This record gives sequence, C-alpha cells and structure tokens, in this order.
Amino acid sequence: MRPTRWPWIALLLLAGIAGAVFYWGPRYEPELMPIKLTDLLPLNTGASATAQKPSTPPATTETGVQAGTAQAPSVANTTVPAPSGSTVRGGIPAPAANAAPASGNAATAGPGTTASTTAKPGAAASTTAAPPASSGNETAQQSFNAAQASFNSRLASLDKRGAGIWDGREFSDARMLSAEAVGARDAGDLSLAQVRLSAASQLLDKVERRIPQALAAQLDAGQKALAAGQSEQATQAFDLARRIDPTDIRVAGGMRRVRSLSGVLPLLADGENAERARNFARAVQDYSQALSLDPADERAKQGLARANAAFGDDNYAKAVGAGFAALGAGRLTEARDSFEKARSYKPGGAEAAEGLKRVGAVVTARGYAELRQRAAGLEAQERWGEAMQEYDKALQQDPTLQFAQQGKARTAARADLSNRLQALIDRPERLGSPAVREGARELLQTAESQMSSGPVLRSQIARLEILLPDFDKPVRLSLVSDNATEVAIQSIGQFGTFAHRDIDLKPGKYTVIGTRSGYRDVRRDITVAPGQSIQTISISCYEPI
Repeated sequence: MRPTRWPWIALLLLAGIAGAVFYWGPRYEPELMPIKLTDLLPLNTGASATAQKPSTPPATTETGVQAGTAQAPSVANTTVPAPSGSTVRGGIPAPAANAAPASGNAATAGPGTTASTTAKPGAAASTTAAPPASSGNETAQQSFNAAQASFNSRLASLDKRGAGIWDGREFSDARMLSAEAVGARDAGDLSLAQVRLSAASQLLDKVERRIPQALAAQLDAGQKALAAGQSEQATQAFDLARRIDPTDIRVAGGMRRVRSLSGVLPLLADGENAERARNFARAVQDYSQALSLDPADERAKQGLARANAAFGDDNYAKAVGAGFAALGAGRLTEARDSFEKARSYKPGGAEAAEGLKRVGAVVTARGYAELRQRAAGLEAQERWGEAMQEYDKALQQDPTLQFAQQGKARTAARADLSNRLQALIDRPERLGSPAVREGARELLQTAESQMSSGPVLRSQIARLEILLPDFDKPVRLSLVSDNATEVAIQSIGQFGTFAHRDIDLKPGKYTVIGTRSGYRDVRRDITVAPGQSIQTISISCYEPI
C-alpha cells in the first residue's frame, strides 16, 4: 500500500502561511512594565531580597528612599525600560533632560537606596506623599507687602506736603525705586524687590529729615516777597509753606500779611510821595495807617520814623504827629485830643487844623456808614417806611449823598407797592369792582417783577392770587318777594314781580330796589360774597303810603 502524502503537504502549507504572517505581518512588542530594582535582586544573588526588618519603621525621604534598608547589589547589565526622553545608564534610567525637578531638595538615588517609581492606576502607592512647599516664600511676600504699604503711606503724606516741589530729586527717585520693587515682586524676584524697596525707604528718610529746612526756606521766600511788594510770589511761597506744615503760626501770619498787601502798597506809595513833597503830616498818617493794616511792614516802620524825625521834635510837632498816627490807626478820639493839644501849643497851626478837619470827616463818614447799614438792615426786613426815614435823615445832613437819594427812591416805591397790596388783602370786597380787579392784576405783575422779593412780598402776592379767581365765579342769588312788588337790581336790570327767583351774580356790592303802587319803595344794599354757593335775599314793599 502506497503511503499517502497529503499530511506532509498540509504541514508545509501551514508552515508557509505562518512564515508569511511572521515576515509581512505587524510586529508584536510586549509592553515593558517598569520594575523595581528590588525585583531584580533574585536574578543576581541568592541572598534574601530584603534585609532583616528593623525594630523601628524606616524613615521615608522626599524621594521615596527608605533609610535603613539593606544595600542592593549591582544591577549592571539589567535592562529597565527608560521613560521617554531619558538615557539608560548602567541599566538605570536617567532623568529626562526636560524633566521638572521635584519640589524641595530631592536626594539622589545611589547604591544602597531604593528608587521610587510611579504606581499604575489601581496599584498601591510605594511611597508617601511629598510634603507641602516651604512657607518661606509666603512669609517673605507678607513682609514685602507690609513694607510696601508703609512706604506708600509715607509717600502719599510727603506728596500732600509738596515734597515733589521742594525736594523733587530724591522724592522722585524713591517713587521710581518703589515701582522697580513692585516690578521685581511681580516677576517673582522677592529678594531684589526687598532691596529696591529698602533703598526707596532710605530716600524717604532723607526727604522727611529736610522738612524743617524746606519750611524755613519757603517762609523766608515769602517774607522777602512781601518786603519787595510782590504779592503773587509771596502767595505762592506761603501756600507751599502751608502745605508743608498747616499748623505753623508763621504761615498764618504770612498769609494775613499777603491779604493786607493790596491796602498797604498804596499807602506806602502815598506816604513816600508826601515825604518828597515835605508834607510830613500826611506821610505820618499814611505810614501809620499802613502799620494798622500790617504791623510787621518794615517799609512802613522806617517811613514813619523818617516822617516823625523830619516833622520836628517840638511839642507842637509831636502832638500833630501823634494825632495823625492815631487818625491813621482809626483811633478818632485819641486823634482829636492830640490835634486839640497841638492847637493849644500853636493856635494858628495849619497841621492841627487839617488834622481836626480830617477827624471830623471820618466821624461824619462813619456816621453815614452806620446810617446806611441800619437802613440796609431795615430794607432786608421789608420795613420800607422805616428805611426811607433813615435815608431822609442822611439827606437832611447832606442832600448830595447819592446812596441816600437812591435809597429813598427805592424804599418809597417798595413801601407804596406793599401798602397797595395790603389794602386789597385787608378789604377783599373791593375786588368785586371790575376796575379794582384789573388794577389788582397790574399790581401783581409789578410785584412779581421786583428784583428782590422777601417773604412778606411773596406772601402778599400769594394771598391776592388766591382772592382774585373767586371774584370771577358767579354766586347764586335767591330773591324772595310777595308776588306783588316790582323787583330790580341797579346796574343789572328789572325782574318784575315774583314769589321766588334765582339770579347769578358775580361777587360785589349791589342795590336791590322794590316798588309797588300805594306802598313805600324798598332799597337794600347787599354784598355778594365770593366762595358761597347760594345767597338768599327777601325784598317786598309792605308799608302803605
């Protein structure tokens, strides 16, 4: 029997198919799982994989290396899968060049240590969790923030005191260094930020130490500007001094002198002109008045001394000089006494006579000023009649006083307006006449056009405006008669006989007349009051003739 060959043919075909699949098919590479070095120990030694367990738990370092474990033998020539981007050295994967370092100072694994690897999901972790980051950076950040807040407060205070003006260099440098400190902090360089902020604070220390010097410089500049009559420069200097130290009394005094400078300068000029004209009495008065406005003015002091020295040393000259000095200072009683004393020394002295004349003029002017003030107060209270009387008093003393003439005309017109308004308010029945109502409307227009209207005038206008509309509304008049008397209403018309009749009339005064043959006529004057709904009047002739 011939042996069959088909089993061998089938085996060859299967072997060919398997070879083709192996050659052209995809390669299968089993995944290499990361393994621990300790897993390799049994391959190289027959010793126990782990040393005897110590009596206390081994400490775990930040890298997962357990202190106190037995030293592992060399594992050279052992292949361990390396992570992507790393190089295998001696069978141990080296860290990748771009791998991020572990937080803190991680210990380098070497002989005698056990390297920790990343556990697969679901596997038990072989190391303890890494400790939290050091709080050193947070403490430094908090320290910097506190220092910066203190610096900003000092910087704002100095800026308010004008340090940018009187010490611009170091103040500006301090501000710039502070900005650099903030920039370094934002960039993460706290060390550089603290250095910059410390330097900025030291500059502010220097600026603060110069505050008294800056204040003194501005006060001195203000005094020099006052002495030179430079009002604007003095104002600027004292304004800056006030910013540096608002509580310094020298600043307040300087500002008062600046405000009085506009009145002092003309007096100084007039006094100097009087000196050149050898009118020393006038010079004494001008300088004394200037000193009353600014007692610290050196030019006025020196001018007064010169004028007194040139005026003379005799008793007459001294008395006249004292009189003009008192007059310039506004001490009128003292001035009058001094001039009277000078006239006793020299009865025909022109200076004494001039001084007394000026005292009289000032007294008169003051009297007019008081009268004018009193009249203005009465006008403000809308007491127009009394104010007009005050202006009359002034005109009796001097008919040419313009303020009194204008005041009298003004108060007379307002007094007339107030009286006319009040008359209509006190007697509203007069508004029943159409002519009176038309005049009242014109009066209201005049009152509303006044430039100044006080509470009295506004009240009068409001009350009259309330009264007027009611006088335009008809009121029902109910007439009752005997059906035999002829009834008529003067200026309205005849109504004949009736027992009862209603008539609509506007508020006002009317005369109702009743006539009947063989009887005496009846006349009744009635007032139809506004605001009533109906008014009843009985009219009948009942007295036979």
